[in-house]
Amino acid sequence: EPYLHAQMAAIPVVGKHHWGAVLKQVGMRSAGGVSKLLDVCRPSCGAIIDSGTSLIGVPKKQLKIIEEEIGRVNEDCSNIDALPTLTLNLGGHYFELPPRSYVVRTPSPRLDTSDYGMYRILTFQPKVDVVTVCMHAFFGMDQSTQHGPMWILGDPWLRTYYTIYNRASMMMYAAPAGADCRPQRYLNFVDGADDVNVTAFHLLSEEIASTQPVAPVVVDLKAARNPWA
Repeated sequence: EPYLHAQMAAIPVVGKHHWGAVLKQVGMRSAGGVSKLLDVCRPSCGAIIDSGTSLIGVPKKQLKIIEEEIGRVNEDCSNIDALPTLTLNLGGHYFELPPRSYVVRTPSPRLDTSDYGMYRILTFQPKVDVVTVCMHAFFGMDQSTQHGPMWILGDPWLRTYYTIYNRASMMMYAAPAGADCRPQRYLNFVDGADDVNVTAFHLLSEEIASTQPVAPVVVDLKAARNPWA
């Protein structure tokens, strides 16, 4: 639908085998609005926007930095509004993934350790309950590209941004995904800026947040797709 391209960010495709783009200026913005650039993707990384990957793949060393910035994700998601927003420059355009995009809920088996549960354990009849817990959707990997270490922006990206893959022009087009699964207008306040602009990202966040689900989606990690499987 070419008429949509004018209201979306145009991301040049790099490489010949994947829908990849140059990733730079990865940062975090706190819930209080304080932004900082992270010591990752300097000078750049290669990022693939992949519909066949369930989570977000990040180089292992960079993942440690990101996890330190995110901090603890409470299992009941009670602190999700206090978590930082991931900000990044992809193909020369600024984007962000708020906590409701990069946090998922997943079923997790738990051993019943109540008094009755302990009795069952002692009688070799342990009771296992399945509870839903919250966790971040990043996973570590180590792959390289001509533009630096590889990231994979999987389903969390695609739930947040309506993305068009245009093979004829070798471009990708992205804009915040609306509640009706249609693209909203991409607001590129800081195109060409050299640093993270708090006001611009704040306004973009409001546009994204207005179309996002109230709670993180439920993901069955047993069914998660590995990009190299």
